[in-house]
Amino acid sequence: MYPPYRGQWTQGPNLVSPVLRFSRPLLAGLVLLTAPLAEALAGAVEILPHRAVYRMELSALRGGSSVVDVTGRMDFEWRDACDAWTVSQRMRILVGYGDGNEIDFGLTLNTWESKDGLNYRFFIRQLTGGRDGEETRGKAQLKGEGEGGEAALALPDEKTVPLPAGTLFPTEHTQVLLESAGREVWPLWKTVFDGSGEGGLFGVSAALVEAVAPESDVAEGLEAIKDQPSWRLRLAYFDLGDPVAAEPEQEQALRIYANGVLDELVLDFPEFSVRAVLEKLEPLEAPAC
Repeated sequence: MYPPYRGQWTQGPNLVSPVLRFSRPLLAGLVLLTAPLAEALAGAVEILPHRAVYRMELSALRGGSSVVDVTGRMDFEWRDACDAWTVSQRMRILVGYGDGNEIDFGLTLNTWESKDGLNYRFFIRQLTGGRDGEETRGKAQLKGEGEGGEAALALPDEKTVPLPAGTLFPTEHTQVLLESAGREVWPLWKTVFDGSGEGGLFGVSAALVEAVAPESDVAEGLEAIKDQPSWRLRLAYFDLGDPVAAEPEQEQALRIYANGVLDELVLDFPEFSVRAVLEKLEPLEAPAC
């Protein structure tokens, strides 16, 4: 996965994270997994290739905000490409203000990540006013499992970014979170490269909030999450290029199912928070490899 996002204001709202990303202070009280839920992930994680549609809506306002409404849509697709995973995403958000003004922004994303977790390619295009904006493109490679490597960015400027040992790419990070649900001591800290922002490299702290038992009664069209255990997580993203940064650049809250499907995603912006609500879910057939 990442299957997945970071947000900040830079001369207006600007989404800089490509994927549904996972992880102020970490939650003090962590709810531990029950034994049945832990056992549900005792084996290998089985990701469900799928296409999902999310409704974007206003979740919360910060003090003094002039925002009155937020609407939008996110289309997300996670495919099995035999030796790799591919993610395609398009998100568009319309922010309305009390003075009648509106801001329209979003992004499109396409990534390719080898299943051994060693190679990654990405293309991100930001949207402003419904029109294409700045593009980010590049690729990255690790020398081996647990080893470091290098990322080469082609757009907007050519540069290389060294990747420290232990770096994960987005889909690998998602799988680690799922595999860790019943085994690791939380919070869980990982270094993740996704290609967004200045250098694309972040420290991600993930905290387990709650383990949720499988549900047999789900909304029509969401049958793929029926009887799936899930976990509510909070993720905090830290800029590794700023050694004195004590606060995360961005935080997210989300619910992730055992098959990798995301729901209840909340994206925090300086003036407001946006909730992504899963409305449609379509499993995709695996290729004949």
